[in-house]
Amino acid sequence: RQINYKILQNHVILALLFCNFILITTELPITLVYSYYGHIQPENDQFCSFWVGYNYGLYAIGLLLITFGSIERYFLIFHERFIRKWQFIIHYPPIVFCFIYPLMFYNLLVNFYPCESAYDYESYVCGSACYQFQTIISTIDYITNIFSPVVFMILINIILLFRVIYRKQAMKVANTWRKNRLMYIQLVSISVLYFIIWIPFCIISLIRLFYNPFFFQDVTMLLINYCLYICPLASPLISLVGLPVVR
Repeated sequence: RQINYKILQNHVILALLFCNFILITTELPITLVYSYYGHIQPENDQFCSFWVGYNYGLYAIGLLLITFGSIERYFLIFHERFIRKWQFIIHYPPIVFCFIYPLMFYNLLVNFYPCESAYDYESYVCGSACYQFQTIISTIDYITNIFSPVVFMILINIILLFRVIYRKQAMKVANTWRKNRLMYIQLVSISVLYFIIWIPFCIISLIRLFYNPFFFQDVTMLLINYCLYICPLASPLISLVGLPVVR
């Protein structure tokens, strides 16, 4: 049997895997070159601006996709007819938005925000763009594109877990649990991966944003930033649990 890519429940996962593939094959090599030489190649501000926008954008796409996927999986399990009826409005446009918005947002901030970036060619993502040193815009960026998706992802999956436990017997009677079991396990597995990897980053970022800008700075630079690559590297393997061809 072949995988049916037209099934709605697979679209977000496929979009997430595509985003992670792009990150691993195009952005990760930049990080590896930087780690090997101890500085970016080539050493110029234009490349730094590209790297910052590209790095931030790809990670934000992944977070938005897994958050939207969590919300949609809830409705696919308990309100499947509603999703299928309005799929061209509430299914496809959000996936497209998850790709377009982060890349546009970060590239506009990096290239057009009224400040001058003093890039450090010997730092990861060149030490970040200048807008991150502006309290208001950096707070909006963090809460909107990182903290909120992670929190919503956690809350939705907790709600989904309790709803599944509460409705499990009824779902068995209706013969729907078997159909939705792999869908639920796949989503929760990927969400747990993102939660484990991103929650330390979120906590440290909150402390640095509102309390101490230099809190765990060395740990963040040497460990936390690189741990984020675990998500795109491991998600293809974890997503296999939801495919019907895998037994």
